[in-house]
Amino acid sequence: MPGSPTPSTSIPFTVDSALLRELGERLVGKPYIALAELVKNSYDADAKKVVIEIGEDSITVEDNGHGMTFEEFRDRWMRVGSVHKVAERRSRDLGRPLTGSKGIGRLATQFLATKLSMSSIPNAKTPKELTVLVDWASAVTAGDLTRASALYGQDPPTTTFVDGCPHGTKVTLDGLKYQWTTTEFEQIARELWFLQPPFRQADMGDVAEGAFEVVLRSPDPEIVTAFETQMSRILDIWKSRLVGRLSHGDDGAATIRLAAQIEDFPLQSVEHQIADPPLIEELEFEIRIFDLVSRQPYGISVGEARKYLNEYGGVDIYDAGFRIPYSGPEADWLRIEFDHAHRLSASALLPKELQVSEGMYNLPTTSRLWGVVHINTSREARAAEQRSHTAGDHLEIQVSRDRLVDNRAFAQLRDTVRWAIDYYAMRVTALRFEKTVALREVLPPAEAVRGMAMVLDRYSHEIPEVARRELEREVDTAILAVRSETETVHAQVGLLSALATAGITALAYDHQIIKQFHVLESLVDKLESAGESSDGISGLDITVAQIREWLDLARETHGLFRHLADESNREENVRYPASNLLSSLVRDMRGLLRGIDVDPSRIHPSIRLPFGTFAEWTSLFQNVLLNASNAMLNSTSKRIAVGSRVSGQRRVLRIQDTGVGVNLGTASQLFEPFHRELDIPADRRSLGYGGSGLGLTIVRMIANSLGCDVGFVKPDAQYATCFQVSWREES
Repeated sequence: MPGSPTPSTSIPFTVDSALLRELGERLVGKPYIALAELVKNSYDADAKKVVIEIGEDSITVEDNGHGMTFEEFRDRWMRVGSVHKVAERRSRDLGRPLTGSKGIGRLATQFLATKLSMSSIPNAKTPKELTVLVDWASAVTAGDLTRASALYGQDPPTTTFVDGCPHGTKVTLDGLKYQWTTTEFEQIARELWFLQPPFRQADMGDVAEGAFEVVLRSPDPEIVTAFETQMSRILDIWKSRLVGRLSHGDDGAATIRLAAQIEDFPLQSVEHQIADPPLIEELEFEIRIFDLVSRQPYGISVGEARKYLNEYGGVDIYDAGFRIPYSGPEADWLRIEFDHAHRLSASALLPKELQVSEGMYNLPTTSRLWGVVHINTSREARAAEQRSHTAGDHLEIQVSRDRLVDNRAFAQLRDTVRWAIDYYAMRVTALRFEKTVALREVLPPAEAVRGMAMVLDRYSHEIPEVARRELEREVDTAILAVRSETETVHAQVGLLSALATAGITALAYDHQIIKQFHVLESLVDKLESAGESSDGISGLDITVAQIREWLDLARETHGLFRHLADESNREENVRYPASNLLSSLVRDMRGLLRGIDVDPSRIHPSIRLPFGTFAEWTSLFQNVLLNASNAMLNSTSKRIAVGSRVSGQRRVLRIQDTGVGVNLGTASQLFEPFHRELDIPADRRSLGYGGSGLGLTIVRMIANSLGCDVGFVKPDAQYATCFQVSWREES
């Protein structure tokens, strides 16, 4: 303001030490993130191995990284909000991208425990061992933040770290504030899995410079198993898998036997004879192909999965268990990226009968592959000595030990593995085309967007980097929009299908109520006359039995609606055990099934239905069981059997009956609205026992929303009809 005096005396800001708690707890928020931050610090310190040890009232995180000097401890560890990681970006020795940036990771440990003790020895010529003790209760009540302190000391080194390493850091948290469960350790693994390569390099000496391994030790083996499983889940989200093994015949011929699990299609088996003369003695390989264009299982994000496979993907060669480094995503030893760049449409390795028009357009890029090829150069050398005509031409390591010698044997190895990948590209093209023709339906939006993403992936090397990233963001946005719309439709379908089934069941309920009114009227008449008759006592006995019969009937009727009355059954998505759900439903439907024997004992107890509400699943199976019941109106033997099958990652439930059967050639028409082939008497239809022509339409609608396939298949010999529900098991 005009005329106001100009300030001339300065005063510094002060910060209350309680900010330590705010920074540590509020910015991290969850215990598993806080513990993961300690492991990420070890990664940034170029550790090759970290051990998390769970004690009775403590957690220790120990690594074999480069450790800390006193100066680093003073200027970085003790400085709140240090931004040195932002400035440096890469780790000191291995050049890893640094994971932390806010400088508050160690503050989060107060979220976990009351005290922190640390021992650190730097990787230096004349190191000293730094010991630190922090009492968080004292630190956060010190008043001014600059007065909060940690106790430290420097002494000659006496501690060794992971695997006997003379340098590293060990942090121990005492006085735990949180009860850790299996779920939390799975969540920790979700925060860390992408730091650990898919292969173990710890025993490979200098070759293992990029290795990073996280080991959890706990008295509870269930926790350890859950952690280790989640850490390796990236390798379990594959869409297709190729497994090959070389075998030699008595005539000297060498053949690769390939088993190909391609998406959701039946297992493909094929043999490939290696060109004469065979120059490879032993060969096994497994290649997994990923589809990273939509939601992935196990809590893995698409972005993290893409980033991970860009760094660690490709097909690696292992010589007697040791990884040959020059065989990963950048090496392109299989010439996959080379063929992508040249828009290869036909394979030079496959015979004419296996070629499909434009089949090589589905050749996966190295960033969608992870595979291992096992050889043994020592055995190859011994085998070559016995082949006088090919002596010296065998698989062998170069003097630099970073790759195989580029000779005829290596070319044969490359062509054999590449043949399997080319076979996949051709077969997936053919199988998808056959499926599209068979279904004769419009491509669902999610599949259409997925196709866009695959085309983008196919031509990514021809698109400028900035444009490619922008396109990927737009495609990801489209996928999210389609997914959101699909989930909305799913919810609507679940409600509508349940209401539709309820409408059908309501007819049966109305009939049952009228019937029960007649029973009650009859009972009242008997009770009134019982007192007048000489045999009143026996008459009352009969009446009591009939009342009990009526109560049983009323309970059965109530069971038909029980799943619709409970809000949780309509809204909660759960993986129900198939055997339990079907057994419960059969009990509730006894009145509608009219005493027909339904045997669900063939369902394996381990089979769980895909995520869905109780109302959805009971609506689906109720319609199927009613159809089966109606189909047996005139059958002398009336039986329904429910069983399960497992085929690779496919899970199958089959409901078979001894009714009139269906024509498998035209069975798909039964799922169309108002299409009926079974003539149900009017009196039975009036009871709500089917005949509207909507039952199977509802079944297919629910199944599609739950990610299942439904249809009629060939039944077992003793049955006339088999209805099948199948899905791909992701977990």
